[in-house]
Amino acid sequence: MKKLPLPVQNDERYLTSLASNHKLTSINPHLRVNADSIKAQYAHYMQQLGNAWNIIPNVITDELKSALIKSYETRQDDELKFIKNMRDTIDETCSMCGGKFPWSIDHVLPKSDYPEWAIFSKNLVPACRCNIRRGTLLKGSPATNARVLHPYFDDEFETRQLSCLITTTNHFRWIKVEIVYIQPNHPAINSIKYHVENIVKRSGLEKYLSRTLWSKLMNQPGLAIRGLYERETLTVANVIHLIEQDLRWFDDRTGTPNNWDSIFLHGLLNSPRVVDFVTQHHNQFVLNGGLTN
Repeated sequence: MKKLPLPVQNDERYLTSLASNHKLTSINPHLRVNADSIKAQYAHYMQQLGNAWNIIPNVITDELKSALIKSYETRQDDELKFIKNMRDTIDETCSMCGGKFPWSIDHVLPKSDYPEWAIFSKNLVPACRCNIRRGTLLKGSPATNARVLHPYFDDEFETRQLSCLITTTNHFRWIKVEIVYIQPNHPAINSIKYHVENIVKRSGLEKYLSRTLWSKLMNQPGLAIRGLYERETLTVANVIHLIEQDLRWFDDRTGTPNNWDSIFLHGLLNSPRVVDFVTQHHNQFVLNGGLTN
């Protein structure tokens, strides 16, 4: 859900250092013998731009698979400094789902199925809890070539792809949110949908929109739309302007128009009845002295 700059890491040098480290007695022999084939797989990954349908894993021994996964699990902080540096520049926006708090590390190609890239920097991205929730899901039907999109190589999410449709049956006390695709004819729509269904939605996007953000708006409108902190009544046109202003701010701040707050704001703009309600609710909030009904 967020395009990231490709890490500038010397993966071959790191692999060589592991293979030549005689203190790593359970890892070293397997890496040393297979170092060249692993490096070749690194080159293959780059040639295929991380596309899961085009990357062909080698048949490797259980010992080598174990050694590679253990190398990742026993890594030193310095070896992943590039992830920390990346987190410092992405405004705590998850590169895989567009949510918040990317404090874990995700293997785009899961290490259990693609161990050759378990320690490969171009296969590691900062992510949030979506890392756990997607599990090892990676590819859809061969008929559509749908797959998880890669934050380093794919740029589909640099443009706005997602919005939401907001409906209600009880005068907006509770709402229903449906995720909608803005570019249904996009050449990569199958992969966009696969990524959204298997990563973004599993991470709780719809719950965040319909409960967290909507509850904020109902309890104190300015918590959901920053311009509504102003203690004055507004017209619908005023509110639309504030939502558009907030939308641009979240797009710019997070570096992606597909962050969760922007999806919510864009959905508000595409739901005229909702904007009317928000305007009325805000004005009532002001007239009540900051108290909700």
